[in-house]
Amino acid sequence: MHLLPHLVRHAALAPIAIAFLLYAAPSAHAAVGTAVYATGLHINTGGIVAPDGRIWVSDHNAGFCRVKDATANGPGYLEHPDFDPNTPAGPDETPTCVGGLLAGAAAGPDASSAPAFYDPSPLLVGNGDERVYVPDGAAPSSDVFVLRWQPATHLFTWTDGDVVTMVGARVRPLAASLGPDGFIYVGFQKAGNIQRFDPDSPSPQVAAPTADGRGVSAVAAGFDSAGKTTVYVAETSGLRQFHPGGGASQPTPFSVDAPAALTYDLSRHLLYSGTANGLTQADKGIDHVQRVATDTNTVEEYATGFSMVGGLGVRPDGAVMVVDDEALLDPAEPIGTGLLYIAGLPASRITGGPGEFTNVASATFTVAGDQALQCSLVPAGADPVWVDCASGTFAPASALADGAYVFATRSVTAAGTGIPVARAFTVDTAAPSAPAAVRLHRRTRRELRLQPRRRRLRGLRARRHVRLRERRGAHAAYPGDRPRRQRERAVGGIDVHRRRLGPDGDDRLAGRQRADWPVAAVRLPRQRGGRAVPLPPRQRSGYRLRQRQGLRERRPGDAHLPGGRDRRGRQRGPHDQPAHPGRRRRIDGR
Repeated sequence: MHLLPHLVRHAALAPIAIAFLLYAAPSAHAAVGTAVYATGLHINTGGIVAPDGRIWVSDHNAGFCRVKDATANGPGYLEHPDFDPNTPAGPDETPTCVGGLLAGAAAGPDASSAPAFYDPSPLLVGNGDERVYVPDGAAPSSDVFVLRWQPATHLFTWTDGDVVTMVGARVRPLAASLGPDGFIYVGFQKAGNIQRFDPDSPSPQVAAPTADGRGVSAVAAGFDSAGKTTVYVAETSGLRQFHPGGGASQPTPFSVDAPAALTYDLSRHLLYSGTANGLTQADKGIDHVQRVATDTNTVEEYATGFSMVGGLGVRPDGAVMVVDDEALLDPAEPIGTGLLYIAGLPASRITGGPGEFTNVASATFTVAGDQALQCSLVPAGADPVWVDCASGTFAPASALADGAYVFATRSVTAAGTGIPVARAFTVDTAAPSAPAAVRLHRRTRRELRLQPRRRRLRGLRARRHVRLRERRGAHAAYPGDRPRRQRERAVGGIDVHRRRLGPDGDDRLAGRQRADWPVAAVRLPRQRGGRAVPLPPRQRSGYRLRQRQGLRERRPGDAHLPGGRDRRGRQRGPHDQPAHPGRRRRIDGR
């Protein structure tokens, strides 16, 4: 029987603060304070806190990696050159990942799954005997890799052959959890049981079978309401539990939604369950995390608004690490877009201060929060320098020089720091310079003088052209005419631009096809009181002379009809033939 390593280790690491700023994401809205701590994850199954207070996570793509802490310049990321946003060319980030699929990573598990942290001497934090048990969920593995802490480098490393091989072949372990009894419990994708082993003398054995004989997706060992060691498992039928040596798993005395991820806070007797029910992009934001107080079997909503919860973990200060990857809802989305959230910390807020730009060198901010407050005001890009601001106001000790700054505030509790929030602003006290008068080139000056006059002339010409067309009227339409595009809805006629209309005046009838218009819907040309129906302007000038001479107005096509007139306006006889267009000929003997 071992001591409660998590319980004592949490107390030893409680004063360690992990500073990060609040970077709100559009998809996560929590019942408790929630902050984006890191980006760039893919199928992440959970994380642990190392002896130095740094977070390590299991990622199917990158392996078991350390997370770069978030700063005033942005959220953190996996410590590997492929994820460093600050040095895309010539990265200087030292890879910390063990296993995985990335170049430069150390040997280790191919598909890192939910890990379990174990410290045999919790009173001696960071002495080098700490271990992390990382299941390898890749096919056809049956191994749990043992990664050991290196105090000199503050890294976890793996030595070839340092594995615990579980019972059964190709069982693909997916989750490990340290129980209050000191045993490591492991669940599998391809085995219908839960196995356990003593980390000091590993010899795996079956602890209990699953209810349906199928695999599980998550395991969390903790307590029940009677204080007995209980292992909670996420089976295909939902959340179930069993007592070691007590037979197959049984339904839990409380009800939660079907979990995809589990973690247990041994020091506070709290079980956390996360869902992953989304199927498509339309399901963004439907998943959540529930918290169960196992002493009383009380279930409450803890954090909501996630899209695909893949892993959970508990920090020493009681805050919960939640991994969410909405890119898993769409196969077309690129990998490496998952987010690591920290939920459950006390919040703070900035209630007053300068805006994005200010010309006042002595900027004063007002803040508010749930607990005692700390504030920081540093140039943009610098690490925060925290000072007490419990009075609710903060002002710099001296005038600020012109430049960009970041102001941040955070709550402070006995267990650690809360969720910092930040505001960036720029101080600019320099008065703007007077505008310089520049003499323009004479050609440019002439163009500027003529532009207003040209615009007026164009407007006058356009208005005159429209009025002239309106006075001239519209030409009559003929049955079978080819309609064109039009702008006025005159039934059966032509608009002021001499464009023909359909019988209903609908410009949508215009096109390149010949319209089959009924005769009743158009106006046929005819003589009215000795005057002809108005013709297009180009034909009017030649006709006015003939009208004054009393001659019948010739219409298009009349030259070949008996009694019609040729293009010179001469009357033709009933038997005359039209003159050849290429020869000059007198008609009617004239």
